[in-house]
Amino acid sequence: MSFDVAIFSYHKGVTEDEVRKAYQDPSIEWEISSEFSSFKKRLLAKYPFLKDLSDSEIDASPWAYDPDGNGGYIIMGFVSGQIATEALDYVIAESHALGLIVLDPQGNEILRRDKPLS
Repeated sequence: MSFDVAIFSYHKGVTEDEVRKAYQDPSIEWEISSEFSSFKKRLLAKYPFLKDLSDSEIDASPWAYDPDGNGGYIIMGFVSGQIATEALDYVIAESHALGLIVLDPQGNEILRRDKPLS
């Protein structure tokens, strides 16, 4: 079983509807912030793409598939298990600290700094 989480750059005036539309339509480009660029660089240094791992390293990865996104957002599919829980905790903590937007599509929840976006 796997689950998705998406992280978006924040820009003033962004709405929950815009976040949901961008999540559903990969052709929508999203403004990239320096905070998001920093987040993505650190995330992929800590948890590399599956394609960059050896066969023996893949089982220790939190990814169900390689993270993907368009510009200022990234969609991550997590496997279930302890490594995914640790990676998700890292993603949420870093996102909140940097003021990024967190979308939980399964729970239909959008947060920024642990508060609703609206």
